[in-house]
Formats: sequence, structure tokens, C-alpha cells
Amino acid sequence: MLLVIDCGNTNIVFALYEKQHVRAVWRLETCPLPAKSQIINVLKTHCADVNLIEGIVVASVVPDATILLQGCASALGHTALVVGEADTDIGVAVNVPNPEQVGADRLVNAAACAYLGMVPAIVVDFGTATTFDVVLSNAKGAYYAGGVIAPGVNLSVSALSAAAARLPEMNIQDWQAYTVPALGKTTDSAMKSGILWGYVGLVEGILNKLHAELDMTPKIIATGGLAPLYSPHIKAISEVRDNLTLDGLASIFARNKGV
Repeated sequence: MLLVIDCGNTNIVFALYEKQHVRAVWRLETCPLPAKSQIINVLKTHCADVNLIEGIVVASVVPDATILLQGCASALGHTALVVGEADTDIGVAVNVPNPEQVGADRLVNAAACAYLGMVPAIVVDFGTATTFDVVLSNAKGAYYAGGVIAPGVNLSVSALSAAAARLPEMNIQDWQAYTVPALGKTTDSAMKSGILWGYVGLVEGILNKLHAELDMTPKIIATGGLAPLYSPHIKAISEVRDNLTLDGLASIFARNKGV
């Protein structure tokens, strides 16, 4: 089995893969960082025998968490393959001026597109930030061509509530998008309209600009925690891939370890 770990600014997502198929997925909050013992104890609740783990691969955008996760791998008797290290082959070229500035998760999503044969593509990731990543190809193969970073939905909701004393906090996981009219009649419904339809407009607008600049219409793949909420309202999205980043990590491990 392979232990795959995707560490973002909000959550650390863990998955167990067997023969390139996901068997279990769970998550812990990134802040505050969990203790090494907590991570290993939770792992043991999802894995009947940790000795069956044959490898560990990590993508992290949080340096302290990267060190912690490497320590967990060592405690389990492994050296983690870390995306972003100089000798890690992700399977796609990175055609931007400063490749080291691109988040590991975004490169992994590009690698997943190449591995799954979905190039050209734009990945819309509804995570801590809402990101758009363009994956193209040329005679040499697939490459990461750049992208867009916008504030994440939850960040915007938190900022709105914090800045305006009379606006309530809102958990957007608790409501269904199909019940949200554009015209709000209450503070609550007006906020829901802005949160849902405002971001639908943002995504559609950015995709239209990217299509115009690229002079093509790539496949649009949505991922991230809020993708199921938003994707039904954005016609350009071709499919939702909940485990896109995890699948990309599994493919990178296989590519580097020859398994």
C-alpha cells in the first residue's frame, strides 16, 4: 500500500492507495499542526497493519508541516518522496519563469491531468484559494503553463463576516445551492447569493479570459472541497475529480519508484 499526503493551508489530506486505487481518505486540520503521535494513531485506525505501507509521498505548501510529515514517514520506517525536491520527476515540464514559486499541489494537479490523459486542461481547485492551472502539451509532452490565484470562498466569507459587524458568520457547507435565488430578501439570503453567484461569475469570467488568451477551449476539471457545490452552476466544467491531487501524487510516486 501507498500512503499519499496532500498538505494544504487548511487541511492535511491522507489517503491509502492499493494498485493505484484509493482505499481510504481522511483529513486533519493543518492549524494547529497535529502531533506526530496523533497522525500515526489516526493512520492506525484507517490501516489495519501499517507494516503493509510500502511507500509515502507528500505534497505540502506548509514548510513546518513538511518537516513533521517527513518525521512521521521516518517513524514508520520510510523516507517520504516529497514533491518539489530537486530530484523528483513529476512527469510534466514547468514552463514559468520561477518554477519554485508554484505550489506543490498545483503541480501535482498538472501531473494528474497528464497521467489521466486529460491535456489540454484547466484545473479549477476550490480550496483555501480558488486556483486555475493550465496544462498544455507540445512535441516534448505535457507542461504546466501558468495559472490564476483568487481568494478562496471560505476566506472571502470569513473576511466579509469579520469586517462587517452586523453580518453573520456562515457555513456554506450547510446549504444547497439550488435553493439560492439571485435576489436576496434577507441579510442571510443576500449573503448566500453573493457567495454562490459571485463566485460562479468569478470562475466563468476567468475561464472566458483564459480561453481567449489560449485561443482554445481546454477540458475544465474541478476539484477541491467546494467543487460539488459550484460545478453544477458552471457549464464550462467538464467533470469533477474529488481525488485529483491524490491521484496525481500516486502517479508521481509510481513514476519515481518504478512501481
